[in-house]
Amino acid sequence: MKQIRYSIAPIHPVLGVYALLCSGYIQVSSNNQTHLLMKGNIIIIISFIILGCKSAEEQRLQDVSMIEVIANPKRFHKKHIQVQGYFTNETKGTAIYFSKSDFQNMIYKNAIFIYISNEDMKRYNLPPSQGYVTLIGIYNKDKKGTYNFYSGGFDKILNIERMYKKDGVNDEYNPE
Repeated sequence: MKQIRYSIAPIHPVLGVYALLCSGYIQVSSNNQTHLLMKGNIIIIISFIILGCKSAEEQRLQDVSMIEVIANPKRFHKKHIQVQGYFTNETKGTAIYFSKSDFQNMIYKNAIFIYISNEDMKRYNLPPSQGYVTLIGIYNKDKKGTYNFYSGGFDKILNIERMYKKDGVNDEYNPE
């Protein structure tokens, strides 16, 4: 059986792919050494690279609006997302609402439940009540908080920051 060998030059990536498809072996030269690589090994390596890139892409942080998340829960399910909204920590549960008005009018469907421990609340220096925040976490469309009132939940909180300075004019955390 005749072996067909190809030399792949970096300036011709299309020819390199063609060589992968047409032969059983590929000749690769580097530092005056020649190596024969089997086509199956190359395809496996390329598959790992492609799958690795997809996994990294899925883990990429998405900065989205609360409206987008509430309207498209399947699209953001188990994804790292960043949202801004009105944070509350009450006996009914900890949540982030689209706005302060939604919280005041108890519009739970315009909120996402936050699964967070008291230790994490202290770690992020969060207040005991409410205010506007930027939250980064992993969204879960199926976890809807207390009595399934909410439009999903944040399983894992990666970061929460106040949007306004403590003791600032616009700070919702400072009691009136």
